[in-house]
Amino acid sequence: MNITVAGKRVIHNYHHYIMCLNYDALNRMECKGFRFREITEQDIEILRQGYFSIANMLRFLRKESKYATGLIFFEEKTEKPVGYIWAVRRGGNEMSYRVRTVDAVLSCVCVFNEFRGQNIANYMLSSIMDLLASEGFKKVALGVNFDNVAAISAYKKAGFNIVGEKKYMRILRRNLPYYKL
Repeated sequence: MNITVAGKRVIHNYHHYIMCLNYDALNRMECKGFRFREITEQDIEILRQGYFSIANMLRFLRKESKYATGLIFFEEKTEKPVGYIWAVRRGGNEMSYRVRTVDAVLSCVCVFNEFRGQNIANYMLSSIMDLLASEGFKKVALGVNFDNVAAISAYKKAGFNIVGEKKYMRILRRNLPYYKL
């Protein structure tokens, strides 16, 4: 059951797979011609091209900056944005989940439609994992909708394994039941 009022989801059912990856198991694939930098508030309009909540990303920038880092990726030749990814370190909140049992949770992994199928997701995952590893973090998790076959395939190619499944309801931006990662 999903209920929308005035274009906003009031009640939404989620069914996610929880996937984990140890840094040493990362499977890197060839991806050239792209670069990245850290996300700033000036990038918000670019982030709107994706399908994740801008409110969540602003919260990462403004309230969770001690724990959250976002990277935005560009095509080198055209400087056109191709996607973004966030990592929320242990102690931070990712979509109201207190991160406690893994080093970090990856959030908002987004490759814009026209750039899909070019191993950019793997480049993004490798880049954020390298950043986390340089800080001593080795194990990450993420949640992915059970019916997002393309994303699940990309994560598995990168070395992620499904370690659990979560079904829950989100009512007025609160998760029921609250669970921990």
